[in-house]
Amino acid sequence: MNSKIKPQKLLILIKEYERLNKIIKNKWNVFSIWVSTISLAIIMSFVLFEINRLGNIGKIIFPFLLIILLLEIYLIAKNYFDSKLYIIISALLNKDDLGQTISYLIDSEKIKIKRVSKDYADIPLPEYATEGSSGLDLRAAIDNEIVIPKGGYELVPTNLKVEIPYGFEIQVRPRSGLASKYGIGLLNSPGTIDSDYRGEIKVILFNFGKEDFVVKRGDRIAQIVLSKVYKAEIVESDDLNETKRNEGGFGHTGIN
Repeated sequence: MNSKIKPQKLLILIKEYERLNKIIKNKWNVFSIWVSTISLAIIMSFVLFEINRLGNIGKIIFPFLLIILLLEIYLIAKNYFDSKLYIIISALLNKDDLGQTISYLIDSEKIKIKRVSKDYADIPLPEYATEGSSGLDLRAAIDNEIVIPKGGYELVPTNLKVEIPYGFEIQVRPRSGLASKYGIGLLNSPGTIDSDYRGEIKVILFNFGKEDFVVKRGDRIAQIVLSKVYKAEIVESDDLNETKRNEGGFGHTGIN
């Protein structure tokens, strides 16, 4: 990695500042880096101009700044594996693909996955097809082909069980390629996997197409997306505030 800071990379980082601020929740890490940088710069200037020339004030300020610098370095080291720090440091150190580096800022949660049977160990676990994908591809774990007749549906097993952290859910969604090319969708779309469910994930595929559709072993049949769940607190009330739309329901805005 090149340790020089290229101006164009720094400009890109500045342009991304607002977006970074929305993603970075722990502002203390950013603050620590800036304080460390400023403290180090002042200490280096002291060394360059010689402490003795600064008199008693310099001799008092120098150790104070040194303590601050050591403290900030400790805090940064403590959070070394925090991706929020990694993005800022790697961006300043001129990582080749800044966009790719910024993607590491997105919060992630560890999801435990268990194979129900070892007979399907050859089938890959859910994975992101591309770096920017939000859904992980889910594959069919079957021995024999499943034929879904036009207008019909089938329950397709995946041989997977998951442990989802409390406060999250996994949504099972259709794959756009299957929908556009073959008319294959999910009967309950999106399907919901709750955090306390420990059974096998199975996908209800529906054939909206004009021809029968064949599902083969290992085919990518759906995608799963991890989503944050917010608990609703129900408060009964006799009065609701009015809006411009008010009770306008189905089709109230028309077609044109």
